[in-house]
Amino acid sequence: MLRVKQDNHTGTRPVARWFRNLAVLISVALGWSCIKEDISRCPVPHYFDYDWVNQVESDACRGQVHLRLYHESGNCYPYDTPREGTALMLAQGRYEVLTFNDRMQGLTYSGLESSRTATATVQDVATPELVTRIEALRQQQAQAARVWTKADNPLIGQAEGFLYWDSIPQTTVEFAYEKHDTLIPETIGYVLNFHCRFTNLSMEDADSMEVTLSGIVPEVYMLEGQSTGQASRTALCETTRESDGFLATLYVFGFNPDDEYVFEGYIEQTNPDQPPIYVDRDITTIIKDAVEKAEAEGNPVIDFELELEIKDDGHEPVEGELMTGMVTVVGWDEVDGGEM
Repeated sequence: MLRVKQDNHTGTRPVARWFRNLAVLISVALGWSCIKEDISRCPVPHYFDYDWVNQVESDACRGQVHLRLYHESGNCYPYDTPREGTALMLAQGRYEVLTFNDRMQGLTYSGLESSRTATATVQDVATPELVTRIEALRQQQAQAARVWTKADNPLIGQAEGFLYWDSIPQTTVEFAYEKHDTLIPETIGYVLNFHCRFTNLSMEDADSMEVTLSGIVPEVYMLEGQSTGQASRTALCETTRESDGFLATLYVFGFNPDDEYVFEGYIEQTNPDQPPIYVDRDITTIIKDAVEKAEAEGNPVIDFELELEIKDDGHEPVEGELMTGMVTVVGWDEVDGGEM
């Protein structure tokens, strides 16, 4: 007869105890797999903090700050956030992160479904009246038949401030711990301050000044701040009067390296009987040297001191030509106006 010795310590049989332990291990393994599966589906808190150490303007972000999260699944999750940062409940996985502000006037965004295609573009926001006046002045000075149309070298509007951006190539959201990612936005482009003085014009004779600068890049990829290859355009400068000249301020994404940069425009005179005065100056070398220095120093603000000479080429109006600021009547013909 086979005898099975009883375990005096536990009062249970060794074989039975072995089977019981095995059952416990199996149930724990099955239970853990279910728990793990549930955890992987749970959204978890993830923190994004902003450090504005690169901020140039004191009120640079009065506009909305945007956050785009690109999940490894291919989905894009857009958020509007306060400038201090935000805590979000996110699905677990790997993300690419892009942030930017929207303060610039006339700025539109496209391709935001991917960090690689996210694009910022300055639209044409110049007033039709100003475009017409600049076109007439250019046509008058060049004495050419062609019209400076939008198909040729269109104007873009005055920006209000810098475009700030930052990106994180990859961040992981997981259940194991709460994570903080810090975004440090920096500028795309430059602000140009032109302090304009005149060699042969008294400020008492100058009422206002409108100027443009050619060779401006109107569109960039936000991930790297590089031009998309869109044709360069001419930007209008916002001007304010100073004691001995005018200050023209312009925010730009960048410059087309193959173009010349010509600073030109007109000055309205205080005497209403006098036509506007045309001014221009090729500042290609000045711009290139200044941008090179700004990039080396990491400073996007560039100040220029420009001495502008007022042109006086002795050009006289001819029959049939409309001079900006002046109309010359060359003759009268009687016509039948009906009841007029």
